[in-house]
Amino acid sequence: GGKLDRAALPAPAQRSDETVRAPGSAREEILCGLFAGLLGLEQAGPDDDFFRLGGDSIMAIQLAVRARAAGLVLSPHDVFTVRTPARLAVLARTPDTDLPQEEDTGYGRLPLTPVMRWWREQGPETSAFTQSMVFPVAAGTGLGTLAEAVTGLAARHAALRMRLVGDTPADWELEVPAGGLPGNARTLRVPVAPDADLLDRARALAVATALRPEDGEMLRAVWLDAGPGRPGALLVTVHHLAVDGLSWRVIGQELAAALGHRDEGDPAPAKTTSFTRWSRLLSQEADRRLGELPWWERQLADGTARIAGGRGAGERRQTLTVELGPDLTRSALVTLPGGFNCRPDAVLLTALTAAAVQWRGTGSALLVHLEGHGREVISAPVDVSGTVGWFTTQYPVRLDLGAAAVRPGGRPGEALKSVKEQLRGVPAGGLGWGLLR
Repeated sequence: GGKLDRAALPAPAQRSDETVRAPGSAREEILCGLFAGLLGLEQAGPDDDFFRLGGDSIMAIQLAVRARAAGLVLSPHDVFTVRTPARLAVLARTPDTDLPQEEDTGYGRLPLTPVMRWWREQGPETSAFTQSMVFPVAAGTGLGTLAEAVTGLAARHAALRMRLVGDTPADWELEVPAGGLPGNARTLRVPVAPDADLLDRARALAVATALRPEDGEMLRAVWLDAGPGRPGALLVTVHHLAVDGLSWRVIGQELAAALGHRDEGDPAPAKTTSFTRWSRLLSQEADRRLGELPWWERQLADGTARIAGGRGAGERRQTLTVELGPDLTRSALVTLPGGFNCRPDAVLLTALTAAAVQWRGTGSALLVHLEGHGREVISAPVDVSGTVGWFTTQYPVRLDLGAAAVRPGGRPGEALKSVKEQLRGVPAGGLGWGLLR
């Protein structure tokens, strides 16, 4: 594991406006406008690469949502695959306006999603399955302001009001009660010394924080108050059933807005599809994914090697942490993805697969377990770009480098191209694997 110092990376490449050709169709014009608006540019051309201009996975979701609103249906996967307005204009489809709509209150029972069912299979200790983040609190901010901001989060996001129901794990469901906010979405004040290390205190509190989802306790906030006139910190802990990595960006943006850190003129958070409605719609997708079944069966075909060990390896299992320097980090995250028109995960997975098969000394393929953000386009019109919840997808992928690519003195560029195409072949970001299991 490790942390990425984004400030040390070069800024996205800028190009002269003279090199931008005019859009050649109405679709290209719409998409160029969406690129520019989302990325904060004066203009974008039909041949501009979304990611070289500064786009990322969250923005790809937002682009797909804005395109649908403009009458063009695209998936985040489409954005990752073809990258430019010109190519996306060819892929874009027309929305199905005949799909039935229903009121999205966020209330009621909802089924466990595939990743939640996986969690249930692990025989989990429910109270310790939490994630935490620390947010700065400006000097002079009071408990009332912080409590209102946290309550506002719970009011906007159904996942933060969920309750785990069912007598046994086999019967588990989630429920969002109708009516008022849960009393468990509370904010506590903990006084700390003016010279205290706020992050150290926050880490200690996070480790000690347990939440009871069966009691509707999905969210807790603790204000580390360093005293009048001094900045503090807000530790926000959420049960993992209600949050994932991308949700924290939403939470951070909404807390900043509520605490007055939003730039003047920025729009208020838009209402997006509730996690309740998403999980219900997702449960109806399995039949539509049956055509993917042969693809998933091929990933598990006999003869695909796995790394020995894994679960049950006991004391033989070890964790190796490697930190890459700036040059290798830039190559993995910027140079190689730009040169090979791929995502950084393709670079890292190529290196992992090559190392594993060379170490094993036989074959050229490796079965890897991947995770995705899960906020994929489904058959119903939804917008979950600003929704808090646990959307993560998990799925297996068989990566085969080909014999020539893994031999000493082989062709790593060919291996990277192969892995890139294999990853692009994953149907709908892996969404179907959990639904079809």
